[in-house]
Amino acid sequence: MSERARQRSIALFGVGFLVPLLGGGNVLVSVEPELAIRYLALAVVALAGLFVATEPERAGAAPAAPMIALALLVCWWAATLVLRPSGPHAALEAEGLFCAALLFALSTWKPLDDTEFRAWTVGLVLGTLVTAAYGQYQYWVMFPRVAPLIVAAGGSPRLYVNANFYNSNCYAPFVAAVIVLAVGVAPRGNARWGRAGSALVVSMLLVTLILSQSRATLALLIFAGVALALGTGVALATRRALLALLLALVATAFAMLAKVGFEELWQVGWLGRMAIWAGSLRMIREHWLFGVGLGRFWDYFEQYRINTFYTRYPHDFLLEVFAELGIVGGGALLFWLVASYARTIRLWLRVSRLAAGDADRRAATAIVVAIGLLVLHGLVDIDWHAPANPVLLFALLGVGQHLDRLAKPPSFASAAQPRTPGAP
Repeated sequence: MSERARQRSIALFGVGFLVPLLGGGNVLVSVEPELAIRYLALAVVALAGLFVATEPERAGAAPAAPMIALALLVCWWAATLVLRPSGPHAALEAEGLFCAALLFALSTWKPLDDTEFRAWTVGLVLGTLVTAAYGQYQYWVMFPRVAPLIVAAGGSPRLYVNANFYNSNCYAPFVAAVIVLAVGVAPRGNARWGRAGSALVVSMLLVTLILSQSRATLALLIFAGVALALGTGVALATRRALLALLLALVATAFAMLAKVGFEELWQVGWLGRMAIWAGSLRMIREHWLFGVGLGRFWDYFEQYRINTFYTRYPHDFLLEVFAELGIVGGGALLFWLVASYARTIRLWLRVSRLAAGDADRRAATAIVVAIGLLVLHGLVDIDWHAPANPVLLFALLGVGQHLDRLAKPPSFASAAQPRTPGAP
């Protein structure tokens, strides 16, 4: 590996490590993570400068339509934040979105090769492990000691704890997507210690995910595992695959039964969401042009709900953006998402012609599956209020705009000449 390539890999590892630590807002009790998001955005800008300085000829042809839609979304979002009244968390979520847009633009403009993507993923996995461990320490050790002091001062302990990545459904899809990526880049073949380390890491992340008791995420992770196996050409009939699938099903059933009954799941989890979505559509119909303003959904929902069920969020990121930003912001987001994901899938179809179990095919499939998991869960929950989720989604979609660049012979000095799928 050349010195420049080594520098880029180290920088990407660092950004991957920072995303779950800062993008998730894993901070001390009662400290808000706005400053952490700013540091993360600065790190992304610094990384962009490093890429420009070290390899200016490596710029990729960015897809024009998705980039235009994303630029429109960011500009409209910023203008709404500055010119109109907004909710209490609107600034934090805007910082997360702008950082995510920077990552998308960077990875689209400067395509990653397989070595750099693996370095970034390893950093992402390790950062998630650190954050998850700290979140559990915070929940089990620190918070029980601080809660009595908060009560004595007349406060509500629930408002002061930030134990994210644990017992927090909105961070569960991030953990699940990281699990998919970890499996996608895990060593194969004779790398015994590498396989053992990967299995340990995935097991620890699975424990974290199960403790969150997120029913939708656990179910989506099962489908993601099946999609990953099919996309990489691995036979599902193997004993290991069947055992892993069985264990995942048992864990999902246990998590569901431990948290709520199936009657509650149907009445509140599904019918409640249907009522929320119906009210959200009524709000969108009346405020279709400019929306109600960032973070102000809960101020208006009382007027549009169809029954006594009240919520602060519509549990669907598309409905929320359309309701708060109107047709321009919502349309830009929808067009960008569909166009960029469609391009990612088209490029994956080329990479899927590689041999079954090929490392590049596995990594590319993991990217496609992780994106799908994040999008699907965001359509039924409040994921976008956790900045780490859109940051990871945008970054993966940026990599996906040049997904075929991951499949290249190791002798190439850069990703400027991707390997033709099926070639030796």
